Amino acid sequence: MLIGTSHNHPKLAIRQKSHKFTPSNSKSITHIMTILITGTSQGIGKAIAERFLSDGHQVIGFDRMESSIADDSYSHIQRDIRDELPEIE
Repeated sequence: MLIGTSHNHPKLAIRQKSHKFTPSNSKSITHIMTILITGTSQGIGKAIAERFLSDGHQVIGFDRMESSIADDSYSHIQRDIRDELPEIE
């Protein structure tokens, strides 16, 4: 991916190193984490939660809407956290 050119050498392209995608199910987990994610009912928050779940981690999701993720390693707290964070055990 071209991300810019050198100031002194306008014809010299600076390229970002591309990384090969490795499917999450091919990784071995050495440490299971508990991850807190906001906005897990849809969009980017949901996609991030699903990725961590597929990697075998525990996920606690916060959203104003009901949960849209069904996984034994997922806990959902339906709450608006803009003003106050809930107690987490």
